[in-house]
Amino acid sequence: MRDRVEIELDDQGCLVLPAQLAQRLGLVRETTMVVEQETAEATHVRVQTIAPPLIEKGGVLFA
Repeated sequence: MRDRVEIELDDQGCLVLPAQLAQRLGLVRETTMVVEQETAEATHVRVQTIAPPLIEKGGVLFA
């Protein structure tokens, strides 16, 4: 099944997703989304599934 959802930009330029959609997709704060524009008419949005590498600096891990 394929859903179509309209998403708006707020006054600060942030995407606003309906809470039900975010919950259904398992999105949590600081989830990274990737936007890929294939053609002028086709743009795809997906959840980044690859975790960034961790880097140690002074005994602290950073992503």
